[in-house]
Amino acid sequence: GATAAASPADAATRAGNAITCLPSPKVSEAVLAGSDGLLDGLAAGGTWIEMSTNGRDEILRLAALASAKGIETLEC
Repeated sequence: GATAAASPADAATRAGNAITCLPSPKVSEAVLAGSDGLLDGLAAGGTWIEMSTNGRDEILRLAALASAKGIETLEC
């Protein structure tokens, strides 16, 4: 039942929640907060589940961006 999405935002809009497991802070920033990023697609009340290879400070920074949009973060 999987389908392709045009962008991370498109995928998040259809899913309502998102799990990321990305290789670097630069990639995480692009996928989460870049143009058409996950945070543009997740609705308030959604959850971002973070499993990437990032330092805690970077995760907290991105989680603050998510929180400002009403999106919860679960750091794994």
